Amino acid sequence: MTAEAGNAEPAGAYILHVVDQDNAPVPGVYVNFCTDTACIMKKTDETGTIVFDGAPDNCHLQLLKVPAGYTADPGYELYTGPAYGEWVLYVWKN
Repeated sequence: MTAEAGNAEPAGAYILHVVDQDNAPVPGVYVNFCTDTACIMKKTDETGTIVFDGAPDNCHLQLLKVPAGYTADPGYELYTGPAYGEWVLYVWKN
């Protein structure tokens, strides 16, 4: 599983797209967005996207769960840096 930065510069949000090896969106993926003070769990929508509009911070993203039929690294994590951005997270369809 890998993540890469997207091309767009979103205003006011962290945007995470979760796709499989064929670039198909993966709905139902649970991810924690954590700061030094709190974690907020979010789930990808039907387009495989999470939009998190929390205050800008160096968010620590933790992959919590993928839907049945998909595989992901259970120890996956990503640090966003202190600014909003857009990322693509890849998981594998079995």
